Amino acid sequence: QAIIKDITDKMGNGMADYCRKAALDDASVKTIDEYNLYCFYVAGLVGEGLTRLFVGAEFGNPALLKRPVLHKAMGLFLQKTNIIRDIREDFDDNRRFWPQEIWSKHVNEFEDLFKPEHREAALNCNSEMVLNALEHAEMCLFYLAGLREQSVFNF
Repeated sequence: QAIIKDITDKMGNGMADYCRKAALDDASVKTIDEYNLYCFYVAGLVGEGLTRLFVGAEFGNPALLKRPVLHKAMGLFLQKTNIIRDIREDFDDNRRFWPQEIWSKHVNEFEDLFKPEHREAALNCNSEMVLNALEHAEMCLFYLAGLREQSVFNF
């Protein structure tokens, strides 16, 4: 319970910062740094909590707790994968998590990513988003190597 409370407190504070930004400006993500921070709030902290639970249950190597960069990378990688996958649903619901710093290199307006005449630009943008997520892959492999229980992989 203490782990869950700690993580939800941190996540709530982080998401409150994001909501404050949305109220003052807009909810779209402008920079890669903002993108990384958002992904940390919604998934990196979950990775921290799960790691603490896994180690406590002896499902993970205690050394994972000494290398927070590993669970942070795992959380960011998984969240970025979800954001890439969910682009259409998010767009239809007026949510924009793809950072303007990336998409603006390929199209003038975010909406252009969905227009047939910008298909090649959209594919190039998608590739850049995938490469951004893959920056975390090496640390994810180290993290996964520290897990001891098959059910954790199934989770």
